[in-house]
Amino acid sequence: MKHLVFTLLAALVFSGAASAQVRPRTAEQDLFALGRIHLSTGAIHTVKPLEADIPNGRLTVVTGVSGSGKTTLILESLIPGLEASIEGRKLPEHVRSVTAEGIRRVKLIDAAPIGVNVRSTVATYADVHDELRKLFARTPDAKRLGYKAGDFSYNTGRLRCPVCDGTGSISLDVQFLPDVDIPCPECRGSRYGKDAGRVRLKTRSGAAFTLPELMDMDIHMALDACTDWKVVHQRLQVLEELGLSQRVPPEAPELLEAYGRALLEKNQVMNLTAITQPDQVARLHMLDCAALLNYVHLEGKTLLDVGTGAGFPGLPLKILCPTLEVTLLDSLGKRVRWLREVSEQLGLSGVTAIHARSEEQALVKGFRDSFDFVTARAVADLRLLAELCLPFVKVGGVFLAMKSVDCGPEVEGAAHAIKLLGGRVRDQADYQIPGTEITHRVVAIEKVAPTLKGYPRRWAKIQKEPL
Repeated sequence: MKHLVFTLLAALVFSGAASAQVRPRTAEQDLFALGRIHLSTGAIHTVKPLEADIPNGRLTVVTGVSGSGKTTLILESLIPGLEASIEGRKLPEHVRSVTAEGIRRVKLIDAAPIGVNVRSTVATYADVHDELRKLFARTPDAKRLGYKAGDFSYNTGRLRCPVCDGTGSISLDVQFLPDVDIPCPECRGSRYGKDAGRVRLKTRSGAAFTLPELMDMDIHMALDACTDWKVVHQRLQVLEELGLSQRVPPEAPELLEAYGRALLEKNQVMNLTAITQPDQVARLHMLDCAALLNYVHLEGKTLLDVGTGAGFPGLPLKILCPTLEVTLLDSLGKRVRWLREVSEQLGLSGVTAIHARSEEQALVKGFRDSFDFVTARAVADLRLLAELCLPFVKVGGVFLAMKSVDCGPEVEGAAHAIKLLGGRVRDQADYQIPGTEITHRVVAIEKVAPTLKGYPRRWAKIQKEPL
């Protein structure tokens, strides 16, 4: 789940990459290098006796026409056979033997609804919604209006939307075509009627939320909002740790594809990237930038991309996090003009492209000590990058340096510079770009104190005498 963003983008970013492999193919001679599961069965239903070897540590797909025995093989033979073998029970009658060294647990994920019914959501099957209903029922507003916990259910409660009956959508019957589902025009997808907005739950800090407002939040935002309510916060924390807080906007694949096309078209007349194949742009640019979403939450934050070049990682991050306010900084005027053009073409709001040198812009009021996040994807030494980037980061913010996996000595060598500039290395995380053997590292440097006056110095001085 940590690589949810990677998985989705690898399939959807580029039309040319949608059919491409997203991981290296295992050589035939290495297929069973990690071990195997051997299954031996007798005849059952229409399936003849068989001997099957399934490789460990590989994604294995079973295909066949209807009635060929796929369900019998997996659901009636392999899984119950493995479970019986692990638990020391008698094997099913038709299963002769199962050999599976190292397999200690079997998990079945099927198409059965996770919750009680098809209306269930992450909040309901994680019991977050039930806890919130109880909290809202205890508020002064609910008591005054006579609402109980059951009234806050969008399945049966009095406060559910009367138009869509709490589903959040309505189905349009289009003659000669399949039905079309659209957001409910009354509740706009919230599932609740207008009266639900009359009940607010207050936090210790004085903030107040309605239940529709909380249910509309993503997990990361809800974590901040629900800090005061221990049970709700604990359950949301579990979902956060599973990586479920990241969600890719439905329009992101189309926007990333359009961005990639515009990049390659402009690259024919302006040097923007040495990568010229669409699938490689998807992997080596788009997916590399998306890696940051596995380590930080950018929703509603401000980000400065220093030395942005063709807009990496700033623009992909903006597309993936629409509420992120992005400033793109580059010293080449024609690149900045193109970044403004492509941002407008993509319909991106909250993107500012600035033509300036970073060591000069860091002295400008409103930029120094101002950003939640600052990114740099440059190959320059971290001592230089720290001096160019850390002055922009506000105290409590983070400078994200995207480096090669062997940058350990470089990070150690930059320790003095980072401390002098008001930072500390908070974390380092490695990731492999899907579909490649390339591993990169994200170095997260937290700003713990304002940067001293006098930094950054002039570029010639920074180059000649690194901190």
